[in-house]
Amino acid sequence: MRGKTLTRADIVATLMREHRLTESESRKIIEDILRAITDALVAGECSKLDNFGAFICREKAAREGRNPRTGERVLISARRAVTFRASKALKEKVRKGCGRSNQI
Repeated sequence: MRGKTLTRADIVATLMREHRLTESESRKIIEDILRAITDALVAGECSKLDNFGAFICREKAAREGRNPRTGERVLISARRAVTFRASKALKEKVRKGCGRSNQI
């Protein structure tokens, strides 16, 4: 899978093939999952998926930065940012390069 990006369409196709769901059922499942994760992050909460990882909403303080072209100092405003922290199980699978797995 080197150089390929996993898309929603790929996930939908996998659900259709492996669980014999219709395309509309598969799309609804994916959209519901992504909406639940997004809603939690918007509310300032974390979203944790066992054996996969956690999406974490962080508050970043205002700070001073520099424009890389001009060197001019610029104030970067406070903001919220989303980070992802992979679980130990996911890190281990990636490290081992286990290939395709039926379980995460």
